[in-house]
Amino acid sequence: MSPRQFQPEQLERLYEVARSIHASLEPGEALQWLVQESVQLVGASSGSLALVNPTSGLLEIEAAVGLPEDGSSLTLRLGEGITGWVVQHGVPLRVGDVAIDDIRISDPVTCPDPSNLGAANVTSSSADMFWTGGGAMDWNVEYGPDGFNTGSGTYLSSTNDTLAVTGLSPGTQYDFYVRDSCGAGNVSLWEGPEEFTTDACSITSQCTYTFILSDSFGDGWNGTEVTVYQDNAPLMVLGPNFTDLTGSPLGDTLVMNVDLCDSLDTYFVITTGSNGTPLWSTEIGVEVIHPYGLTAFNYDNSASANQGDTIGMFMTSCAPPSCFPPSAGGVDAVTTTTADIYWTGGGASNWNIEFGAPGFSVGTGTYVSSTNDTTTLNGLSPTTDYEFYVRDSCGMGDVSTWVGPFAFATACAPISSFPWLEDFEISQTVIPNCWENETGDDEDWIFRSGTIGHGATGDHTTGSGYYAGVDDSQNLANDTLNNLLTPEFDLTSLVGPRLSFWYFIGNDNVLTSRMLIDVYDGTNWNMAVDTVEYDQAAWLKDSLDLTPYISSNTRIRFRAIETTDFNSDISIDDVLIEDVLAGCPLAGSDSTGIIVCDSLTSVDLSAYLGTTAGAGGTWLDADATGALSGSIFDASQVASNATYTFYYTVTDPGCPVDSATFEVFVDTCSIGIEEYKVMDITVYPNPTTGMVYIENVGAGTREMQVELYSMSGQLLRKESFSGNDRAEIDLGALAKGMYNLRITSDNGTYIQQLVRE
Repeated sequence: MSPRQFQPEQLERLYEVARSIHASLEPGEALQWLVQESVQLVGASSGSLALVNPTSGLLEIEAAVGLPEDGSSLTLRLGEGITGWVVQHGVPLRVGDVAIDDIRISDPVTCPDPSNLGAANVTSSSADMFWTGGGAMDWNVEYGPDGFNTGSGTYLSSTNDTLAVTGLSPGTQYDFYVRDSCGAGNVSLWEGPEEFTTDACSITSQCTYTFILSDSFGDGWNGTEVTVYQDNAPLMVLGPNFTDLTGSPLGDTLVMNVDLCDSLDTYFVITTGSNGTPLWSTEIGVEVIHPYGLTAFNYDNSASANQGDTIGMFMTSCAPPSCFPPSAGGVDAVTTTTADIYWTGGGASNWNIEFGAPGFSVGTGTYVSSTNDTTTLNGLSPTTDYEFYVRDSCGMGDVSTWVGPFAFATACAPISSFPWLEDFEISQTVIPNCWENETGDDEDWIFRSGTIGHGATGDHTTGSGYYAGVDDSQNLANDTLNNLLTPEFDLTSLVGPRLSFWYFIGNDNVLTSRMLIDVYDGTNWNMAVDTVEYDQAAWLKDSLDLTPYISSNTRIRFRAIETTDFNSDISIDDVLIEDVLAGCPLAGSDSTGIIVCDSLTSVDLSAYLGTTAGAGGTWLDADATGALSGSIFDASQVASNATYTFYYTVTDPGCPVDSATFEVFVDTCSIGIEEYKVMDITVYPNPTTGMVYIENVGAGTREMQVELYSMSGQLLRKESFSGNDRAEIDLGALAKGMYNLRITSDNGTYIQQLVRE
């Protein structure tokens, strides 16, 4: 409004205002009187006067008329509200008639906030931070470690909407905030935090690893994610889905090249699938290959993992090793106590091997070395699981990493401890140690609890409820064979071995299904020595005498023969081998190769019984020679060049009669028993199973001649030795029987009869 527009009374008011300002000694009173007069002058309902605080840069109300009680305490930023706008622009502002609607209480925005914060070109020590400004041309930036509060970080200003920062720590997560600066004291609110993580190392310390992602089911990872960390900082996320090379042996496969920092721990953690689908950790696979072709890490779909589980880790290495590790370890052949192992060497000609129980730590096992890429491990225990590791040895102190473990199991040794029981109380679906489902038949036996089809409704005993059985639900051809083999048994120490077992045949009164029992006697299979085929809907017991099949590796085969009616379900349980004649006396071993000279008058046949023979038995002269008295045989009373038979029999109440047979050949010996000078000679042991030792304990004998003759007079061996030495004669290769030993020296002749057991 120009002065010409004022009315006389208004001009008078202005004059009074000016006079009062000059007359007052108190500025506050003058300002308050000025606002009052101004409100009256323009006919307003309220008014205020604000001054700029030189310290804070904010507008503060110094005098007011008609404002609410708390209105006088308000402060404004330059540009905020009508008053802030007028002060900022230095021009009056006239606001027309005002109508209100959709009332919202908020701070007036005079300096808008920035948006779209981000970071680019992140390295191990630097990053480019960027944003979209709210309208200003100046910005404040503050950054610091993850979680810091504004005012405690590093403060920077920028005239561009991007800012490069340096001197950052490797592998560290940072936050940063940004605000617009619209003029003196006029700034927006802080926007943030925005996060970024520096690289774990510089690009010059990186090398490229190959990541091979696979899925055993062939449908990708179904939302499962694996986060890769280096030096405790997240590097990348694998998954959650991929599809590539469908039909490969591992299912879907995706190959990626990833730059990793040298000499840092790298580990893999199962994290939540992004689409919330279930985790299928047993299907996913991750293999990592070194830049120089070796496998650094392999998660092979074999174990279940939960969210948050670390599934593996390795130490990165960008430089190829001076000694490459071997690969492709395995086992060629195993026995009860040995294993032939092999591997593919990494380039050396010497290797170290360590083996032990499954799960053992390298350094705690048995250590061996080899100059070939195969070796035999000795001293193993039968029926035992083992693992082994191998490494290349390239020179003094230069060895590769250990590779392994490679698993194997030694062969089953024949069972020799009795009574022996198999009740199958192990676990459902697990075949017992050393049992075998024979290959080449129609169906495998299963190991389970509960009910098998139309067969058993539970096991025979009350254990965990497990038994072995065959389910005929497959409706295979008639006379389907299902063969189950027991372990091997050494029955040679048993007198009366017997097999017993419980069986259940549920064929609904169709008496065509049956089970045959075969026995291996160490040489041949004895077929169908026992048969069961009863449909009683109950567990029944069967027994079989194993005495005819005693050997050091006897074995039993259960042959379940099914029909086509779905109902031929056969089960067995509580298989027992025991010695029903344990404690009964034995007659000893048969001896059919005894040769004696016709000049011998006192041959003790009991020397040929063996150590297992029982005492108190009865001798029988089968040929009625009249030359046998007790166990003493007088060969001079019978014709020469003939064979005579004798029996030794032992009896005991409650035990079967046991007999041993002796066949004695009486020969005309061509060497006689000479008179000989007294010689201090010691010959032992006699009888012997092999080695005989001869010692001359007398003095003055310089040399002796030793001759060994058969009882027929045939010279078998001749040698000389010093009288001060011990001579050795090995009879191990000779047949059981009697032999004559002649020793001649300058002191005379010595003749001794030897017994080869």
